[in-house]
Amino acid sequence: SAGVRNWVPVLAVAAIAALVIISGLVLWQRSRQAGLAERSFATGQRLLAQGRDDEAIVAYRSALAHNPRSTSTRTALGLALVEAGHFAEGATYLADVVRADSHSGPAWFGLAKVAQAEGRKEEARQHFRRSLAGEWPGAEEARRRRARLDYGVLLADLGRLNQGVAELISLIEQSGDDPGIAGQAADAVRQVGTPEQSEEAFEILSHNFPADPNVWLHLGNARLSAKREAR
Repeated sequence: SAGVRNWVPVLAVAAIAALVIISGLVLWQRSRQAGLAERSFATGQRLLAQGRDDEAIVAYRSALAHNPRSTSTRTALGLALVEAGHFAEGATYLADVVRADSHSGPAWFGLAKVAQAEGRKEEARQHFRRSLAGEWPGAEEARRRRARLDYGVLLADLGRLNQGVAELISLIEQSGDDPGIAGQAADAVRQVGTPEQSEEAFEILSHNFPADPNVWLHLGNARLSAKREAR
């Protein structure tokens, strides 16, 4: 019995040591998985920025496999799938996101694009509204502006011309640091709006980007069209 009592402390120490080793291994594995997920996600972002959508999707899948609970990775994968035309699969991931976070602006934007591509315009309009009323990470500002552009065009397509043009002109006013999206919005107003609305859009654009000769050319054409319309 004395021998057994002598072994009790040894066994206790061994058990504690085993628990410490196991806990350390678990923490190490979690840290390793998190690191792999971050690297794969960063790779996906870089590939997407280069227009290599299919490769970006592979990287995002890898990131999600290493960190299945990451909402940002699930959103990125869903959006990349939608951009690549894989609407059904992309919508599945994005629907998971909005179930977990109903205020995700990027996820609702992706669902709006799916609905629009499939001809469900009224549903797309509702999704766009939820998207623009939702929360957007600072790094997603360019996509948010794209959502506003698409929303304005969709409203005009649905017969809500004045509402759509108002959204587009507001976007031009608030995109003084982004000539690309502002120019696209002005072009959209020129295509769907009245000559007066087109003139207003390019007038704002000329104030924001006075060094662009094409802006002045379009403004001049818009003014001529507006004068002819007024006669």
